[in-house]
Amino acid sequence: MRGSYVRSGGLPSCVSKLRTARLSALENLSRALLRKVSARMLIVDEVHHLLAGNYREQRASLNLLKFLANDLKIAVVLVGTQDAVMALQTDPQMVSRFARLEVPRWQETEAFRSLLAAFEMVLPLRRPSNRFIRRLARCADVVC
Repeated sequence: MRGSYVRSGGLPSCVSKLRTARLSALENLSRALLRKVSARMLIVDEVHHLLAGNYREQRASLNLLKFLANDLKIAVVLVGTQDAVMALQTDPQMVSRFARLEVPRWQETEAFRSLLAAFEMVLPLRRPSNRFIRRLARCADVVC
């Protein structure tokens, strides 16, 4: 199934060899795939994990993000915790390229319940119900 998807999608045949591919090959493949699908935005989650690497690895990762944004001419959105800000502050160019937007903690409000109701409308639930919305609101309150 996966192989047929790769062939029918016109994706490079090396997709099945990702486990053993070198980093440079993965970077080239990623760029090719982003071009093929005409991506307009790249969202990178968990950016704060850049701090787990040593200084050299952090620099390489930040340089790769800059390169992708320039090479592909796409918007790059970085998402993470407060530590993500510290990771970006190690590079003055990154600080100047990205505006910080802090998402406030969700509160149990009518607007929040409306958002959850909208999700419920598009989720493939067998039987949508308000119980789902109430449970999700309680879970979000615990997580946030």
